[in-house]
Amino acid sequence: SPTPRSSGAPASRGTAWRPSCKARFGLSETEDITSRFRAACHHQGVTLSFQEDRASLTLSGGPSTLVFDLSKVPGIEAAPRLQALTLGLAERVCSLEQQLAAVEKTAASPRKSPQPAGSQLFLPDPDPQRGGPGPGVRKRCPGESLINPGFKSKKPAGGVDFDET
Repeated sequence: SPTPRSSGAPASRGTAWRPSCKARFGLSETEDITSRFRAACHHQGVTLSFQEDRASLTLSGGPSTLVFDLSKVPGIEAAPRLQALTLGLAERVCSLEQQLAAVEKTAASPRKSPQPAGSQLFLPDPDPQRGGPGPGVRKRCPGESLINPGFKSKKPAGGVDFDET
């Protein structure tokens, strides 16, 4: 099990991060060891050294250096722990891949309106109060131009005279 100690300080026993322990290792009350570990990894400030029966993990780059003494765990005890860690890691990777696929799918597809797809295919229903077409359609005045609505034709519409021959 890991035993945290500050560089130059004697090793303390236990893995609970009590407030007094956090202060001794240069961690604020709200700071977590996880954030320190991520920062150290980001700045390549992680060192793992192996001895005969133990290992030391050193996190540098913060206000103080954190050193964790890692003791060797017997194989019978280590196998289930390692299996649980590996399965947990695999589950987390699968979850992150699913989240990434969902984000990529929503980013690639156009934004959809909250209305169903078929609702805009037809003209609006007639307004029952006025008995006429809905708000999007207005009645055309006689002689009003179809191409330029609101303007009347300058000359009266002429028809075709079929009797002329």
